Amino acid sequence: VSEIARAYATFANQGRRPDLHIVASVKNPDGKEFYRAPTAGKQVFSPADVALATKAMIGVVQHGTATEARSVGREIAGKSGTANDETAGSFVGFTPNIVTAFAIWNPDAKGSPQVIKPFHGYLGGSDYPVHMFTRYMRQAVIGTPNTKFPEAKDTGKIGGPDGKWGLGEHRAFTHAKTEDEDKDKNKDKDKDKDKDKDLDLDSQLYGHDDSSSGGVGSYDNNSGGHSYDNNYDTTGGN
Repeated sequence: VSEIARAYATFANQGRRPDLHIVASVKNPDGKEFYRAPTAGKQVFSPADVALATKAMIGVVQHGTATEARSVGREIAGKSGTANDETAGSFVGFTPNIVTAFAIWNPDAKGSPQVIKPFHGYLGGSDYPVHMFTRYMRQAVIGTPNTKFPEAKDTGKIGGPDGKWGLGEHRAFTHAKTEDEDKDKNKDKDKDKDKDKDLDLDSQLYGHDDSSSGGVGSYDNNSGGHSYDNNYDTTGGN
């Protein structure tokens, strides 16, 4: 977790990788400081490139897998992650001032990773780690400045094959049409016609459209969170 936190701290620090430390400084009984942890770090990415990457991770919180974190009330960037074999899940989020990482795993008695069993509806990195991050950060940001990330300026180096980044949160993709694509479009048109017929029949039989099933669940991000009892190992840090 410390390595992950350090990596994301590099984004929060405009591309300068920090030196990890636990003790910031040590003073003698007279108050004289005789040790201070190194904090200069090393510039490993350009601020412009970091701003673009951060912009993408802001989208994870605003529109992606970590929307619960919006309830912190600050501009937050981050990324969730779940191991392919579901033996670990994590979320790392950051403001310009604070980086917090939460991870869950389920090793057996010998330390071998095991599949994380679902509990209380939570399983992957986008669930329980995001939830714990949100609860912690609501308290952690109190008394800290509400700083915004630097504005990202598109360079034309990232995006679709035409080198452009789409508008309205959409990527731009360009490619030549194929005969198969034209056939697929004709199939879609036929499906739409059949669907319209079904809608008309439903309207006649029931007086309303009842041809589709499914729904959208919502989560109250302003409810203050929920508390769960579990025996899973959770780790957080900032």
